Amino acid sequence: MPLIKIDYSEKILDKDQMKELLAMFLKESMRIYNYDEDKVSIFTAAYGDLSASTAAAEIEVRAKLAEYDKPGQDKNEVRSKHLAEYKKYIKAFVKKHSIPKGIIFTITFEDWQVEWISGSDETNE
Repeated sequence: MPLIKIDYSEKILDKDQMKELLAMFLKESMRIYNYDEDKVSIFTAAYGDLSASTAAAEIEVRAKLAEYDKPGQDKNEVRSKHLAEYKKYIKAFVKKHSIPKGIIFTITFEDWQVEWISGSDETNE
């Protein structure tokens, strides 16, 4: 289950642009990781008053290490492929909106265990 964090500058990216960027990341993450939307989490936050980044946005995709276990492929090769796939969409977004500053993009894979804890309005098993 990929977890995506998008921190951004409200001075550079407006609300509509962020909605478009979020929708693009959801769609592409579902395709890249072969998941439905309920298995991709995306969180966005504007830079705070005490932030010092000069980038338009800093985007990090964190995924479980097992999601990079592909037969016959090294984990770093899979990550490089994913970076290239995301990069073409990020570059198209920057060009379309004439974003004046760069975007920092990171993919991190980690060994973690995920458990879904049902809410009170869901059927508990």
